[in-house]
Amino acid sequence: MRSVRLDSPPDGGPELRANIVQLRDLLGQRFPRVRMTVPEKLPARPSFATGLPQIDGLLQGGLLKGAITELVSAQGSGALVLRRILRIAGQNRQRIALIDGSDGFDPCALNNGLMAGLLWVRCSDAAQALKATDLVLRDGNMSLVVLDLHQNPSTQLRKIPGTTWYRLQRIIEPTPTAFLAITSHAMVTSAEVRLSLASQFTLKSWEQREDELVSRIKFVLQSRACGTTEVPEPIAVEAS
Repeated sequence: MRSVRLDSPPDGGPELRANIVQLRDLLGQRFPRVRMTVPEKLPARPSFATGLPQIDGLLQGGLLKGAITELVSAQGSGALVLRRILRIAGQNRQRIALIDGSDGFDPCALNNGLMAGLLWVRCSDAAQALKATDLVLRDGNMSLVVLDLHQNPSTQLRKIPGTTWYRLQRIIEPTPTAFLAITSHAMVTSAEVRLSLASQFTLKSWEQREDELVSRIKFVLQSRACGTTEVPEPIAVEAS
């Protein structure tokens, strides 16, 4: 074993630089295949901007394209987030598919103009919704596909095999589509990113305007690669 001691002279002059050069030469001899340079920064992955600063800021741009993002919502906040995403997408004339797992989506809050680019697939149960999701993802022409299962009963959700999610992941990987699955509990095994809603609203809170409610929403990011991160402060969303 060879060792190199880096003695730092008082002025940090030529002797220190010579020691560093000696260390690099030694490492180059011992590990010739290892690059002794700083790795280049990987380019940002393409994403779908939701228009919600809490999500887009946390995910550094928005929902990843070619990947599954799971949003865990145990209460009605998930419907609020979904409605806001659809509203902003409609304003931007983007093509969105909503796979409604329990036929529970209420379109009354969106006018016909905002729904012009929306494909709304109304399903009676989770199994039917997953079949519809498979077909829509294979089309590859949607900017965003949303699978809403957060109102489906747990008896239906427990019947979904884990392999289903990996099959959907393989379908979406080569496409420019973002896929958001809204669930009542963490269950999408192939999700690259998992968001959960940290806000809880009282019955009185729901009397407030939608913009005010959205500004109070807080998310927790749970990623297998990055651990858990919470947005410290809710970010206000401009009125649309």
